[in-house]
Amino acid sequence: MQLIRDLIEEAKQNRGKAFQYAKLNWRVVRSRGVELACLDRDGKLIDPIFDVKLTRQGIRDAVKDGLYMGAVEFALMGGIDGADSVWAMNNWEYEPRVENWDGRTFTAEEIGVAIEEAA
Repeated sequence: MQLIRDLIEEAKQNRGKAFQYAKLNWRVVRSRGVELACLDRDGKLIDPIFDVKLTRQGIRDAVKDGLYMGAVEFALMGGIDGADSVWAMNNWEYEPRVENWDGRTFTAEEIGVAIEEAA
């Protein structure tokens, strides 16, 4: 379970760095949330799972959903939106994904999720 704690800490650090970089060019920034990239055997993105809770259980649940899609590897990722004002951000006048972040890849087994749990 140490790996899952490391993944959470790494995600928080990577998101923080993305915020810092976004703030260099935008007056208002907002996180797009945490996503789970689901990768096939060739390392190609199948589909992301959106709105992943950055908790042990939240990640484990998202990985189980990814296993249903046929994913064999996963990575936490996210993005930051930027705008010139709060008004612009709240009225859909923002730039999506002005910064992105991602973490290392891992397997379900490495975080203690058995493939049978998803079946």
